[in-house]
Amino acid sequence: MMEIRTYLTILWRRKWIIAVTFMVTMMVAVGGTLMITPTYTASATLRVSVNSDTVSYGDILYTERLMNTFPSIISSGPILAKLKQRLGIDAAPQIDVEFPAGSELMLIVVENQDPGLAAESANILAELFIDSMKRTKTGRNFTITLIDQAVPPRSPSSPRKMLNIALGTMVGLAGGLGLAFLFENLDTTLYSLEQIETVTKAKVLAQIPKVKQRQPVITLNGNSPYGDAFRRLQTNLFIPDYGRPLRTLLVTSTKPDEGKSTIVANLALVMAQSRNKVIVVDCDLRRPSLHQVFDLPNDVGLSSILTGEATLEDSMQQSEIPRVQVLTSGPLPHNPTDLLGSPEMSDLLARLAHQFDKVLLDAPALLPVIDAAVIAPGVDGTLLVVERDRVRWGDLQTVLRQLTLSRANLIGVAVNRTKRSKRYNYYFQATQL
Repeated sequence: MMEIRTYLTILWRRKWIIAVTFMVTMMVAVGGTLMITPTYTASATLRVSVNSDTVSYGDILYTERLMNTFPSIISSGPILAKLKQRLGIDAAPQIDVEFPAGSELMLIVVENQDPGLAAESANILAELFIDSMKRTKTGRNFTITLIDQAVPPRSPSSPRKMLNIALGTMVGLAGGLGLAFLFENLDTTLYSLEQIETVTKAKVLAQIPKVKQRQPVITLNGNSPYGDAFRRLQTNLFIPDYGRPLRTLLVTSTKPDEGKSTIVANLALVMAQSRNKVIVVDCDLRRPSLHQVFDLPNDVGLSSILTGEATLEDSMQQSEIPRVQVLTSGPLPHNPTDLLGSPEMSDLLARLAHQFDKVLLDAPALLPVIDAAVIAPGVDGTLLVVERDRVRWGDLQTVLRQLTLSRANLIGVAVNRTKRSKRYNYYFQATQL
């Protein structure tokens, strides 16, 4: 059952490859069929019988040799010349001779773009062949009679439209399915939670649904699937026993723009709603964004404290969310990695852990820079954010290798921007009535 579901998931994911391949193949099949000039086939049927009451084995062998000779006689120069003269044409049509098995019959088959010309040519060739054989000594041993004249065909013999369309359908579907599974094998993107957990060897703590709103921080009401995802994330983060109290949490991602800053802000909100005193620290000293998320100035901040230009008390700012303080990045320094790995940073983390119930650190993505790996050893745990249908196996392996080298305590993974399931909408809609 799981294999069938897996195959169906792959086919649905690659549906556009299948559809485009099928449509292109069908267009080629239909277009090619329409571009081919129709050809009509007509045939005249003759009977060749031996003029003898008794037929010996030698007569049979001789007849077989003659049968092999008849096609050459029919397509010989003198007969074709007479055919062209009588029809008033410059080139003879395509001619073939067939011998139905187990019979005395011979078919003179003519193909031409003109159905009338094809039938007339077959009848004239039959007449000329019979006359030619009557004038030869060999022909006196046989009786050749025309038993069925050719008639103009009503439908073309080529192209065979239905056959071409049927073949195009089969080739298009087979090609589309083949390309779908080929692309699936070549694609290293991780699409399922099982794949992500297998690679990271960590649990997926929450799936954050994709929302249409552009606001980084969204008010979380009690009946929102989006808000419920963050409450689930908080529960899975802090209820289990990870070996040490989880007061300082580093949030990072594999690549930029996977939504980690939004997750940090909303996680701070649900923690504050749970009566926790929270501080959010923007450790991205290259592309900071938390000051925009919380709509706060960024004149002073983390970099100011680490360089000794400001104190913690002067740099912290109260957000609009009760019990949530924000420490923005401050002015961008020229040596962000050195500052984040400095003793001053370690001292600051210790002070924050003493003053607040929860400390959330928004760190840069791990693939472009090493900043998050520098901070990771000094915090209680690390949460890795990945965007579903975007993270690749090789990228995730690189990030995990870096976290392992830095001895980070990877708590789990948050999968961002997932598709919302409609199965549980009943619970959220019912409480809004």
